[in-house]
Amino acid sequence: MYVIITHRLIRTNTGATQPYAPRTAHSIRLHVSGPFESEKTAQRAVLHALSVHTTLSAQVWSWTQIRDALARGAGVNGQDMQQVLTEAMRCLESLVTEDR
Repeated sequence: MYVIITHRLIRTNTGATQPYAPRTAHSIRLHVSGPFESEKTAQRAVLHALSVHTTLSAQVWSWTQIRDALARGAGVNGQDMQQVLTEAMRCLESLVTEDR
């Protein structure tokens, strides 16, 4: 079982009202998509995700890769990545519990 982890460029409103102040700001966020039962399906989804102009990168992660990365902890992965990996594990576990 697989998920896709993407880096996406998000445009947000700053709420500024002064003249010449920036009205929007850009930030890069991690996003999880899936779960996918086969690697081929996940790879097709990566190609579709990369066709969107706001997607900077996309990777297919397997159940074992996510489990191993979660075991390393936030010190190695970083806090944002650790949260995304936790969300990915939740997605995969929901698929497993639906199969039962």
